[in-house]
Amino acid sequence: MDFKEIDKIIKSIKKLDDEKQLYLERVEKLEEKKTSISEIVYEKIRGDYEKKIETLNAEIYPLIEQLAVLKSEIDSMLKEIEGEISEVNIKKEEIQVRCDLGEFSQEKADEMIKALEDENKERFELYEKLKKYSEKMDEVLQSNILMQENNTPDLEEPEVIAEDFQEKTADENIADISPGDIEGAFETKTGIQTGISVPVEMEEDGTVFEPSEAVGSNEGKTMLIRQPKLEIIAGGNEGTEFRLKLGTTNIGNDESNDIVIDNPTVEFKHAQIVFEPEGFKIYDFNSEKGIFVNGVKVNECVLKVGDIISLGNVQLKFKE
Repeated sequence: MDFKEIDKIIKSIKKLDDEKQLYLERVEKLEEKKTSISEIVYEKIRGDYEKKIETLNAEIYPLIEQLAVLKSEIDSMLKEIEGEISEVNIKKEEIQVRCDLGEFSQEKADEMIKALEDENKERFELYEKLKKYSEKMDEVLQSNILMQENNTPDLEEPEVIAEDFQEKTADENIADISPGDIEGAFETKTGIQTGISVPVEMEEDGTVFEPSEAVGSNEGKTMLIRQPKLEIIAGGNEGTEFRLKLGTTNIGNDESNDIVIDNPTVEFKHAQIVFEPEGFKIYDFNSEKGIFVNGVKVNECVLKVGDIISLGNVQLKFKE
């Protein structure tokens, strides 16, 4: 994993985001002056700002897409190393228990534990580094979504720019993107897109492509950028919704999880949903009861809109 390249991408995104935020603030100030300036001046300045923001979006988009792919790779590495570290900790615990039972002295146990730690030192260091970068990347990805949700200026609606253009409001957290036309990829009904969500390839009805359909092989289709949710539909607290992260979302009944479900049939750490190139994928966290998707027990599964996830007697619906 090239961490220097990740730092470079994050730095570039933040620089472009700062510049775009400057123009968004200018747009808001322009709106305040709208009634006191001539329409010609207003339209000219607004057009200049829209064009600049579109240019910045076109620069940010491929960086965000690249960062999202790298984030999914890091999260996959983290999941693998977590399993290895868990095995090391179990061995350390076994050594201490055998020592307590009198098989060998505490001094011998300490030597064995230290040898085990030294043997796995690089693995532990890599885990901490990956975890740090995963959190840093998640912060950048999430900030772009929050910018889209909270900073859309309320401008007048311009004329439609294409026959098949569908209006989407910013608070829906959706942007229609034509894979072959990056320059126009981030226009909303106002002509200004205030942030970028990470693209997940989806069918036009909103369902995620099956894993067998490679990302990038669906030219001509519309990609919907949205952050999906889980809604509890059975098992208590029906109607409660949880927004998934563009990274790793842990689910269980313990407070350390990203999604906490207070139900005795849900385990301490029951499941994990990871944003990967093919979409949002759910993993069983080695739970005793397992996880079920649409009534079928699975260890891992790419989720589609409308899927029903069962954790114990709690059912959650995967939705847009």
